Amino acid sequence: YLSLAANHSASRSLPANAAESQRTLPQPLQLRAQAVAPSSPVRSDMIECGLQPSETATDNQSDSDSAIVDLVTDVEHPDRLLRQMAACWSDEALTDVTLIAYADSGSDAAGSGSVQSTCLRIPAHKLVLSAGSDYFRAMFQGRMSEAAASEVALHEVEPEALRQCVSFLYTGTLQLGQDNVESLLSAACLLQIRAVIDAASQYLAKQLHASNCLGIGQFAALRNCSKLQQAASAFAVANFPSVLMHQEFLGLSIDELVALLDSDELRVANESVVFEAILKWCDSDLAQRRADFPRALQTVRLCRLPPDYLANRVESHPLVRDCAVCLRQVLQAYRHQLRPQLQLQHACPRPRLSTVGKLLLLGGVADTPLTEILAYDPFINKWCPAGQLDSPRLQFGVACLPDNRIIVVGGRDGLKTTSSVICANLSGSGGGPVAWTSLQSMNTHRHGLGVGILAGVVYAIGGHDGWSYLNTVERWDTGAKSWSYVSPMSLPRSTVGVAALHGRLYAVGGRDGSSCLKTVESFNPHSQRWSLCAPLLKRRGGAGVSALGDHIYAVGGHDAPSSNPSAKRFACVERYDPLTDQWTLLASLSSPREAAAVGALGSLLVVCGGYDGTTHCDCVDLYDPATARWSSGATLPSGRAGAAAVAFAAA
Repeated sequence: YLSLAANHSASRSLPANAAESQRTLPQPLQLRAQAVAPSSPVRSDMIECGLQPSETATDNQSDSDSAIVDLVTDVEHPDRLLRQMAACWSDEALTDVTLIAYADSGSDAAGSGSVQSTCLRIPAHKLVLSAGSDYFRAMFQGRMSEAAASEVALHEVEPEALRQCVSFLYTGTLQLGQDNVESLLSAACLLQIRAVIDAASQYLAKQLHASNCLGIGQFAALRNCSKLQQAASAFAVANFPSVLMHQEFLGLSIDELVALLDSDELRVANESVVFEAILKWCDSDLAQRRADFPRALQTVRLCRLPPDYLANRVESHPLVRDCAVCLRQVLQAYRHQLRPQLQLQHACPRPRLSTVGKLLLLGGVADTPLTEILAYDPFINKWCPAGQLDSPRLQFGVACLPDNRIIVVGGRDGLKTTSSVICANLSGSGGGPVAWTSLQSMNTHRHGLGVGILAGVVYAIGGHDGWSYLNTVERWDTGAKSWSYVSPMSLPRSTVGVAALHGRLYAVGGRDGSSCLKTVESFNPHSQRWSLCAPLLKRRGGAGVSALGDHIYAVGGHDAPSSNPSAKRFACVERYDPLTDQWTLLASLSSPREAAAVGALGSLLVVCGGYDGTTHCDCVDLYDPATARWSSGATLPSGRAGAAAVAFAAA
């Protein structure tokens, strides 16, 4: 047990004082009875402690019964023994080694410039030192010359820090403050006293600030204090905009700068913050750091920058313009942005978690239809309340408009199918929508429809009107503020999955009234025609469909309506490549389900909830194409199916 009495002085980044915690008082003596062999002696310490056996043998008891004695555990013994050893140390009694630490005291009085050293001698017991320090255990129990020495000189530890560490081994008490914590941590790391290392690391972790986190991280790295180093690094990436305003940022080496800026967790609004930070770092010592600029520039995810910024700020900067390596990096970024043809040949670095925005999950059904909206923040891996729909909806369509407004289209509330359309700005609590307004209703009532956006135009595709399955398609004219029909699909489809990719809309699977479909068709807005694509590997109704990167994903679903007792639900996942016109099976979901909400968030595919045939699921699965693996995300507050998911940009 470690008792810390913090002794702080006022500091801008350190607290002025801290409460002193006391060691737990020893518990009353406890007895523990246990049968022992007749040959076991009754220890004299039982009598000295005034302890008696719990039962006295009678003449009528058998010999085996009379051989049972009480073994006593004295719970105060360790604490009492520690106090006695501390007293011996204080009195320098029975010590068998003297530790010697040296400290520089400055120049001599004659002014010759030579450094004078003073030493601190600390008598101690090898047994106690070895019991509390792996360093001393190796020294005194091994074959080192110090094992038999009566004096041991320690040149790499400050004298007062050594005295406090030795005192801790005898007393279990340590006083930490801003004036001694670094020297104590250095000494404890050398002597390998884990309790002191942990205590000092925790103390420094509580003092992390934008002005000192990089320095504390460097200090921890030099001493292999991994937990403190990780805490300092996490603080730096989470508070990067503030960190780069302080002097420590300019003092980073190129290796340290790259390690910091490479992090996916670096909290920045966009990649321009990273580029400007590199310029600031270089400008602080341009003569020395010009050669490091190309390496630093590699940490900027240039393809994620707006084209005008890339051209007007990055490409035109002298450090980029005068460097062939940097210009090649910029050219590669331009190629990434020329979608779809050129980017299919290259992998664009994944966006940072802080730049991907959030995923909204709207509506759906549990025991009853829901109006609640949730927002998923990947940076903290948490779902938060984000407002309400105007009314309960399930099996509706949703999309995020280019101006960051959200549009909700059709759906049903129970058995009632609607044609209504609502829209809201994304600025509410938690980033959710506020102030829903009604837009012109669709020409047809639709639930089980799919919604997609091409060039800012909203399309409502297929679905069911309450009587029949639909192949009709409507588009929202933002100028006329009305809906109009465009070319219909080749087949009617309800519970259809829709995704937009590379300037085309894709309608995937669904149901036509007689069966679930494996057919897929795509819409070209220029020719206003639908054309068939390669079919799915499985018939799927109620599948979750989304575009991510250069592919379309179809997740889960069923092979027959839920009313069919023989219906099967799928955990399998397929991915479509428009370049090869092929579907490929991927790793499966954690469990089979239909009516899951699926959305793309940054470089991840997010699958939320669904229905497994008996329950509405609260699980959230995350698929990373870079690793081809699924992982679990934060579970939903409650299960739901038939919801809709849509990502929106960070504010």
